Amino acid sequence: MNRRTYTPEMAVDLRVPITQSTELFPAFVVDTEMVSYPRQGHGFHERAFQLDLLQRLVGWFDRYLRGDADSGTRGEADAKD
Repeated sequence: MNRRTYTPEMAVDLRVPITQSTELFPAFVVDTEMVSYPRQGHGFHERAFQLDLLQRLVGWFDRYLRGDADSGTRGEADAKD
């Protein structure tokens, strides 16, 4: 069974513990970015994090649906307070 994915992915799921996300992250071999938002639980309650996620979503769609090559990176990033 192939446990690696080669399709561009953007997974936004606040319903799982961060430990599950960090276990899944290495399986992606395409441009992937992992972002964690502190203090958010099962939803976005802080406006700055809501805006950050929106900008990331728009950037992802720009890159993979419109073809803007400068809109994505691979790496881990943490949202700042």
